Amino acid sequence: LKQYQLPWEFTAEEMDSLRIPPQPPLPCFDCYTNQIKVEVTQKSFLINGEETSIDLLSKEIEKKIDQDPDFMIQYFGEEHLNLGQYIGLVSALRQPIIDKRDSACLALYNKKFKHLYSDQAELIKRKYPMRIVNLPHSNQ
Repeated sequence: LKQYQLPWEFTAEEMDSLRIPPQPPLPCFDCYTNQIKVEVTQKSFLINGEETSIDLLSKEIEKKIDQDPDFMIQYFGEEHLNLGQYIGLVSALRQPIIDKRDSACLALYNKKFKHLYSDQAELIKRKYPMRIVNLPHSNQ
């Protein structure tokens, strides 16, 4: 009975079992009817080609989610942002979904999403999933 094995003492089969599994495939952006593309430029933000500011980004995304709840948000072009700006961008992308979840929870359970039990939270997560991905732009 071995207590410890040195790296060179492992067999090939044991080494294979220790390997990290591959990453899951990227989500299918084209599978959703409401494709929200957020492009970060040097001076502004574009939502599906329409210019907006960081201050209006959440409201514009919320309007798009209201139009069609089968959505996915893809963002790209954020490479030139500093850490604070990047956190602001991701927060602005997440906020409309958080607001939708809280509104649904208040209507159904009279409490905010973060105060729900796990089974209740799962129902709300299915209705308003956090579908935000950083994928390369198809035209880049």
